[in-house]
Amino acid sequence: MKYFLTLCNLLVCVMAPGPITDYCFLTCHYSYFTTHIVCNRLHSCPKPKKCEMYEANKQWREIMLHILNDARNGAANGSKKFNFGNTGAKNMYALSYDIELEYIITCVLNDCNPGPWDGCLQTIRFTPYGFGIIWYALCEFDMTLWRSITKFPDGEIISFNSETDEGIRNPLKYGDKFHHFKVLYAWNAKYVGCTAVKRQKEKETQISCLIGPGIDKKGDIIYKVAKHPNEIASECEEGRNRKYPALCGNIDEVSAEEMWSNLNITFNSSRKVFHVDNLCRSIMIYLFICTLFEI
Repeated sequence: MKYFLTLCNLLVCVMAPGPITDYCFLTCHYSYFTTHIVCNRLHSCPKPKKCEMYEANKQWREIMLHILNDARNGAANGSKKFNFGNTGAKNMYALSYDIELEYIITCVLNDCNPGPWDGCLQTIRFTPYGFGIIWYALCEFDMTLWRSITKFPDGEIISFNSETDEGIRNPLKYGDKFHHFKVLYAWNAKYVGCTAVKRQKEKETQISCLIGPGIDKKGDIIYKVAKHPNEIASECEEGRNRKYPALCGNIDEVSAEEMWSNLNITFNSSRKVFHVDNLCRSIMIYLFICTLFEI
């Protein structure tokens, strides 16, 4: 009977609801002593009090997705020349909107400051995602006026002369600009999530996006350059995109959800996060020990 009760408790714990993504237990491969920003926010990123955060909806997501895919398509078809004679890309993917990345960047901007950025650069699905690309404007907080933000990716265009960052003419000069360039035009990036805040004190609007997965190592190819128009999108393993023909792959349906949630069931106390599944594991271990020693 004792073993039967232990087995029942084990099954209950295994079947009990737990967090789908526990950001406090993600291993940050790029900074081992860093805690994920979502964990720092106790897996809760409510509306900020000191600034106004735009509530993302399907229209907002579709607008941001078009802006960024249009920028990537321009790089991939060779119409964006940059300053190194860009002739297009063989293998750049189209982006789909990702509400988990939207949630993470929301947590980053939740304290109404431009940073600090998340140093973990990881989701449950991939690592790394790129640091955010940012656009500032002194404008009214009305994202339906999308024409006012269509040029924001162009701020990430800088001058370099190679497919890889080994070819930067002056890496110290460009700094974050070049990193943002890699984030925006990384061939393997497939997902993006964005948010926007308006700060009353500075009277400015900030739009920030996370794009992933990304390239991170020095010397990694940003995208394979098409030497001839016939080579544009010539290495698309999933075929060309219909809407953005210089890009590869399909675009997922944009979500209409109000806000992404990782469904964590938590008891928050001070800076501690204690999860239901951890409680179950503790009970299971206790019962196993009791059974083993016939307590």
